[in-house]
Amino acid sequence: QAYRYFQNFTRDQVRDRLRVSHELEEYAKEKLIAPDVLSNNDHVVCVHTRRGDFITDNHMAHSTKRFVVPAVRMMEKRIRSNYRKKRPLFVLIGNDRDWMKDVIRELPERFKTAIATSNKSVPAGVDWDFARQYCDSVLLTASASTFGWWLGYHSKGSDVYYNTVSSKPGGKIATFAP
Repeated sequence: QAYRYFQNFTRDQVRDRLRVSHELEEYAKEKLIAPDVLSNNDHVVCVHTRRGDFITDNHMAHSTKRFVVPAVRMMEKRIRSNYRKKRPLFVLIGNDRDWMKDVIRELPERFKTAIATSNKSVPAGVDWDFARQYCDSVLLTASASTFGWWLGYHSKGSDVYYNTVSSKPGGKIATFAP
């Protein structure tokens, strides 16, 4: 995700090269979230979560309810005030379904939420294509996640919010200087 690798390409060119097949586009459109859940929403916010390997990693900060729940509440207020009459749908995308269910339980019932569910045999590009088709905004809750970065890059909208804490206390994230 270093800019220097993309400086000779437009965003559309990069997205085109990473485009999935027509079959996987349809999977993203019809299978990750039930189509009826996606209808009647003015603004879709994709909430990328990452736990799994980040929990045991000594450096990279994983998604926590302590960050996700207040961040989603803040985004709901922001969307309603900036985009009058917008009804946001929060789609959680991640690798810990039970944890995402717990997050949803901590949100007010009036919040419309869904969990993107894909078959483990489906390539990650399906989530990126879902973002391309539906995500007006993206919330990265584990900001060191390359997968999350690409989700934001591919999203249909231009608003990407992120947790500024990307490493654990004492952890160091490698950076590359030009």
